[in-house]
Amino acid sequence: MPTDLEIQQRILFTAHQQFMKFGISKVTMDELADELAMSKKTLYKFFPSKDAIIRALLNSVMEETRKQCNALVNEQNIDFVEKLKRVLSFLGKQYSTVTPQFMEDMRRNNPEVWREIQEWRKKSIFEDFGKLVDEGVQTGVFRSDVKKQMIVMMYAGTVEYLINPEMLSQLPFTAAEVFDAIIKVIYEGILSDGAREKYLSTNVAQN
Repeated sequence: MPTDLEIQQRILFTAHQQFMKFGISKVTMDELADELAMSKKTLYKFFPSKDAIIRALLNSVMEETRKQCNALVNEQNIDFVEKLKRVLSFLGKQYSTVTPQFMEDMRRNNPEVWREIQEWRKKSIFEDFGKLVDEGVQTGVFRSDVKKQMIVMMYAGTVEYLINPEMLSQLPFTAAEVFDAIIKVIYEGILSDGAREKYLSTNVAQN
């Protein structure tokens, strides 16, 4: 018999799939219970409202993303260029799971939660990206004339401006494709000549 924690995780997993596919506002608690093959009474026992599910889902995603990103950024036993690629690959996969309808729904119908996401994303960028810039300069992978604060602000501002519902609705690209373009311009632009050659050659090899 599944534990309460396992049931909660199954609810959150299914809710995440449904929200991403249809948008938050178009998924009702009744429909979610049907998808789970679960009675509404049981669903409400674990989550008294859809807002409670959204809040729990957000906290779970942020905690797991933060945990994995921290582990990658603080890894000391791999080459920095390889670390950089792993961090960017992880973040790219995270963005690839976010659909425009989910982002727009969140912004319109859950503005408080949307603000929290934006603040959390900004904080994560300044902390994790800042550490990467510091290490990159120290190891000679990033150009020595790079000014950390300016680069971090450029990256944070570009992500905030481009990866949002209003802008994505005007672009024929996904959030993941926009993120890849941001990385190509900013990260490759601050790589030293030797590191850029190594970074690009490993990209070609992987493709």
